[in-house]
Amino acid sequence: SLYAPSAVVISKTQGASADAPAQRAVTLRCLPVGGDHPAPEKACAALREAGGDPAALPRYVEDTGRVCTREYRPVTVSVQGVWDGRRIDHAQTFSNSCELEKQTASVYAF
Repeated sequence: SLYAPSAVVISKTQGASADAPAQRAVTLRCLPVGGDHPAPEKACAALREAGGDPAALPRYVEDTGRVCTREYRPVTVSVQGVWDGRRIDHAQTFSNSCELEKQTASVYAF
């Protein structure tokens, strides 16, 4: 096959809109695991556990005890591509980067 069954582009944008220019973006390929994501095995495992649904990621994260400030500096993440042959086009905004990291673990850690 020309295309991996699960390959996505994950991006981060400062602000509350996924339409703003991305500050960072990485590729993540699963089966075979690869891309330029810094922890592709962990990110693929988290997405697999969430059934390929990025919106379901927060419920799978363990409580690390990390405390975040209440500052509002929104960060928007987006995931676009294909997961198990299904098209993914997801965007989600977090109140700040600490909340993003606390709630989503390895997928957006880049």
